[in-house]
Amino acid sequence: MRITTILYIFILLFFNGCNLERESNAGTMSTNSKTVVNADDVNIKGVFPTSPVVAINGSIKLTAIVTDKWGEYLQSTSEDPVIVSWSSSDSQIATIGQSGTVIGKKEGVATIKLKASNKNNISQEYSISVTVVSIANDVSEIYLSPDRAYIDIGAERTFKLTAVDYFGAQTSISPGVVTFDISDKAVASISPEVLENNDSKSIIVTGKQKGYVFITPIYTVMDEAKQKSIKITGTPLVVQVKDATESSKPQDDTVDAGNYLTMAVRDNEGKKILHIAHYDKSSNDLMYSFFNGTWHSETVATSAGKGVKLQISPFDVNYGQPLLLFLENNRPKLWSMEAIQNNWIDTTIFASISTTDLFNDANPLLEGEKVLDMSSFEGEGNTTRVHILFYDKIKDRINLTTSSMTKNSWFNWSTKLSIDLDKDLQSLSAANNHISGDARFAYILKESNTSAKDGGVYYASQTDSIIKTEKIPNTNGNEKNVVLRLDSNNVPTIVWNTNSEVTIVTRVVQSGKFTWMTKNISIEPRPSLIDSVDFNFDAYNTPRIVFNTDKKIRYSRRITTTSGQDSWIVESPEESLSQQGAYTSIAVDSANRAHLVYTDSEDKWFSYWAEPNFFDYRVYPGVQDIQADIVGK
Repeated sequence: MRITTILYIFILLFFNGCNLERESNAGTMSTNSKTVVNADDVNIKGVFPTSPVVAINGSIKLTAIVTDKWGEYLQSTSEDPVIVSWSSSDSQIATIGQSGTVIGKKEGVATIKLKASNKNNISQEYSISVTVVSIANDVSEIYLSPDRAYIDIGAERTFKLTAVDYFGAQTSISPGVVTFDISDKAVASISPEVLENNDSKSIIVTGKQKGYVFITPIYTVMDEAKQKSIKITGTPLVVQVKDATESSKPQDDTVDAGNYLTMAVRDNEGKKILHIAHYDKSSNDLMYSFFNGTWHSETVATSAGKGVKLQISPFDVNYGQPLLLFLENNRPKLWSMEAIQNNWIDTTIFASISTTDLFNDANPLLEGEKVLDMSSFEGEGNTTRVHILFYDKIKDRINLTTSSMTKNSWFNWSTKLSIDLDKDLQSLSAANNHISGDARFAYILKESNTSAKDGGVYYASQTDSIIKTEKIPNTNGNEKNVVLRLDSNNVPTIVWNTNSEVTIVTRVVQSGKFTWMTKNISIEPRPSLIDSVDFNFDAYNTPRIVFNTDKKIRYSRRITTTSGQDSWIVESPEESLSQQGAYTSIAVDSANRAHLVYTDSEDKWFSYWAEPNFFDYRVYPGVQDIQADIVGK
């Protein structure tokens, strides 16, 4: 009861919606499974689809529903992981991967076993039968997209049905029909309930009451040769229905906010605290807002200019304090909040790191939101190391400065390194090695002329007093915004955008050498203009990307398709958003849930969206001592 009450409060606040009150639909679940081991703290309530039928060479993804001893759905977090492992009794009939994807091999029945465990090694086992059939025509698998979503009570959302043939290409469902199994018709309804021709490509789901509902597409076709009907089941769509609530974002009619958004999210004794920095577009005042159950907003600096970056100090001794780096009168300034007095400390970083004033009014620092950045690292001895990266337009160089922060000593700037440039800088992004704390950064250079071929995306690594750089292959200087992150294994990933495309590159090892693996994310319809891009890793080292296309927010994540291949999906967080501006930012919390903010030109404030948190049980990767991101090593 106490958990349900807390979760209900989070619903009303909207922003902690990942822990929405869960009115379990477990009572409506029917399974062909049996429990092998009883455990009070880990209880496998069921698996969807409940009666899976797979075509030869087809596949579906099974979803396990795990609850605690009170019947509340468990969500896996980095602090409290829930690990589900899968196995098949006969891999010649069906195989299953650790993400729950079953692939049919030959006709027959295989038993799929799963084991759910918590961090205390309390576990439960479960089994379910999977039937593999030989399909009569070329439909090998079906699924709805997006594969998970939330809907307000009384609201509607459209989901596209896709049929795939034996070779993985999209195909028609004709001459068969598709029906849908709904786990709880009290939670949601669908229309139409049957799709039976190639013109029918989607269904509409309507939310009816709070809870989770699993909608499983079932394809049925007549096998004329055998004079019997054959069916296959698709991967279930998971829908969370929640109360429609008013936005609890801050409101102020005097503020026209949203420019240069940046955000972070931090856990504080189980509560998610959001930190957001942005500008008042009409006055250029720097605004700071945070949410810890209620919204708090204040003006940090008046007429501050542009280019704000926000970081949360990762070390407990600093109380998770927000750090803001921004431009004021074309000079970079760093602000921090002193947690005990709750006051802002204003620090002009040049005064501490250089005896020479590098800038004056006649030679200003380059303006714009992408010419300065910072990252922070949890160091030894109760310290946090902060890296500051900015562009000196006078001397045409990138400067890197580093500070060690402790509880009693805040900004002791000790390092200053630089990279001289001979062409225009487009964008900067900073990160840090999780083991050494050394700085890593990426930047974009425009070509000096059409024949030079020197523009493009560059990656740099700092080791002691040396910075090494390399150019990312097949980049030309037309890239606009660059974002660099290192995952928990210190593997760097870089995301950037052009006017019409988003690209992600990851450092990999091929044939014993370091190289970059590039993926262009397909966006339909193809946009005419992408204004901004941001990304962050989730707990499984999967990038979550947000970007703005033609004044609409798009969210992209990598999934394992029903065919077992990695694929990027692009979706709109909500179907009926108001017109947005040009900026957006994303953060991922410890429960693996994406939070994003974006400018809202109608509301005059930023808007907020949080990803629904559905049943994702995998092994969280540990941080390993990998120095592979050092250029040239």
